[in-house]
Amino acid sequence: MLTIREAQLEVFRRNIDRMLLDRLAPQLLQEYPDRFLDLDSARTQAAITLRKADQSTIESESSIAELARLMVQFGNEFESFVDAAWAAAILSHKALPGDLKVSLLRQRLEPRGVVEEDEEEEESVGQGSGEVSEAG
Repeated sequence: MLTIREAQLEVFRRNIDRMLLDRLAPQLLQEYPDRFLDLDSARTQAAITLRKADQSTIESESSIAELARLMVQFGNEFESFVDAAWAAAILSHKALPGDLKVSLLRQRLEPRGVVEEDEEEEESVGQGSGEVSEAG
C-alpha cells in the first residue's frame, strides 16, 4: 500500500499553487494593465487571491481566476464592507461548492457597477476605490 504523508501533500500543494500563480499573474496583468505596474505586482495579487480562495474552499482554477477578478474590481476585502456582509457569508459557507460561491458573488456584485466591457471598465476605474456601493 502506498502512503502519502502530510508533508508530501504539502509539497504537492505548494507546487500546484506556484503553477497557478505562474498562470494567473500574467492573465491579471493582461486583463488589468492599468491596475498593475508589472508582473510582480500581479503575482502579489494572485497570491492574495489564492489565500482567500483557500480560506473559502474555492478550489477550481476557473473559480480562483474569477475570484481574482472580483478582488481587483471591488477590492481585496470586498466582503468586509458594511453593505456586503452577505459576501462574507457566502465565502465562509461550508456547504456551498467553491464554483457556486464565486458565481453567487459575481451575480450580486455585477449590478453594483463593474461590467466586463473594456470601455465601460475604463470609465469605472476612476470610481473603483474598492468600495462596494449600490448603483443608481
